[in-house]
Amino acid sequence: SVSVRLILKAENSLLVTVQNIVTLEPVFSAEVRLSNNTQYTNEKGQTYFIPLENTSYNLDVSAAGYLAASTSVSVSGDTIKTIKLQQVE
Repeated sequence: SVSVRLILKAENSLLVTVQNIVTLEPVFSAEVRLSNNTQYTNEKGQTYFIPLENTSYNLDVSAAGYLAASTSVSVSGDTIKTIKLQQVE
């Protein structure tokens, strides 16, 4: 048996998109940490956090070959955040 958690609609959510700062191409498999919850981006450079509280969170993003980035994000309703990472030369 497999446990499944189904959420039909949440009051607060966060869609994070991670892009290359120069080319704006999506960054696949970037590690996105929202407080103590870590997820990885898909082929579109996106990951979705749901359900969340209506508050501010620390957001840390890292990926192989890129400089890490940290920021704060305020989540209220359906929130979208784009993070642009600089490639290491």
